[in-house]
Amino acid sequence: MLTTPDMTVIPTTIDALKILWKPVQNVTQYILERKLSETDNYKELVKLDASKSEYTDISLKEKTNYFYRLKAYGDKTESDFATIKAQTATILQNEQEIFNVFELFPNPAHTQVTLRFSKPISGQINIVDLRGVEIFKKDILKNTELLILLNSYQSGIYMLNFKNGDDVFSKKLLIE
Repeated sequence: MLTTPDMTVIPTTIDALKILWKPVQNVTQYILERKLSETDNYKELVKLDASKSEYTDISLKEKTNYFYRLKAYGDKTESDFATIKAQTATILQNEQEIFNVFELFPNPAHTQVTLRFSKPISGQINIVDLRGVEIFKKDILKNTELLILLNSYQSGIYMLNFKNGDDVFSKKLLIE
């Protein structure tokens, strides 16, 4: 009987997991299987030749559990299954909130940029250059959209910040 592979899983992005294992001697191939919950049945994900000791599972759901099992096969023998449970990473809370708070378009921008909020919102908008120098500042009160003219600003990379109470949401703005 072959040695059971020693597996590890590393979340590489919000939608990918890298499954790694220590190579087993006298192997001809590995078969990696996956299931989506403890009550599901495993389904074959991939067959890999003996030279492989990792596989990256992509297009997964963010912050979701996945169950993997791996078996090593030799010419006339096989290992027991190695099993592991892993969870994909999550978008940082602030990043998720940014996507829900406002859109910024067009970006890159030439003469103007529009901020569109998901709901009427109050706060303060400012734009700073990469040195931290503020070039624009405006208070808003229950706005759903704001148009900012950019004619008087130089081309470059800026940060557009929206402050609402203690929360600050930032997006990169490219002026061409």
